[in-house]
Amino acid sequence: MKSQYTGAELMAAAKAATDKAAEYLRTIDRSGIEREYKTDPHDIVTKHDKQTEEIIKEVLLKELPGCTIVGEESGESVGDSSVICYVDPIDGTSFFASGSPNFCTTVGIEQNGKLIAGVVNAPIMGWEFKTDGDQVWFNDTPVSPPAERPTQDCLALTYFPLVRDYNIDKEATTEASLAMKKTLASNVAMAPAALQMCYVAMGWADLTYYSYISSWDIAGGMAIVHALGGRTDSYPKGHIKDGRHHLSHCLVTYGTNRKIEVVDRELQGVALRRYPELA
Repeated sequence: MKSQYTGAELMAAAKAATDKAAEYLRTIDRSGIEREYKTDPHDIVTKHDKQTEEIIKEVLLKELPGCTIVGEESGESVGDSSVICYVDPIDGTSFFASGSPNFCTTVGIEQNGKLIAGVVNAPIMGWEFKTDGDQVWFNDTPVSPPAERPTQDCLALTYFPLVRDYNIDKEATTEASLAMKKTLASNVAMAPAALQMCYVAMGWADLTYYSYISSWDIAGGMAIVHALGGRTDSYPKGHIKDGRHHLSHCLVTYGTNRKIEVVDRELQGVALRRYPELA
């Protein structure tokens, strides 16, 4: 069993897995798909999420023997190598189950505690974003780092606030949301998290932020943003060590190495209300 892989090898493994998943997903008749509900009506799963994850896991274990896989549907299967693969078989299941093309499959790969490679594949739209940790490609065309826009012109992609944020503190959540909306040009939720990260990497948006997110949602996209020089800050401040921001639940990712003070302040407050044990 190989102990260390290059970034190119890790990216190739992620691409092989997402390519095979995409082949399967393109064959599905998505009219009338049955839904199951996990935590609430906003958190759904279909039989295709589970089947797609099994397809991805099979490829990853073949390409990267002994790797640990952290999957949204099947949880963590621990291997004996230094490689960890974060898998979201269908990011944007609500879009998928509704017949929209606006969903993706994503794999992010960490080695020796560092997030290196990632692939985000939107099979119906025909979009693939990928990185080996050094270069980023969009449909095999190299991507350059995005330009930085003035704060008042920034487009933010976000699902904040969630219902659970209002349940914790409705007044404070409303104030935080309004503060960021007043500062930035627009705050919209137009795509699943992995694609939002890719839009930031491409310069189609400027930042994306979350009050609650999981590693499998963002690892692949975050690897792509960081390979182009983007920045992530996690909240509450100081609880993430060694730059492993994909393990944070509350964070902001910028397409450039910037920080917007209002976003930083409000997300810190959101995180302290949601995760007081991390203060």
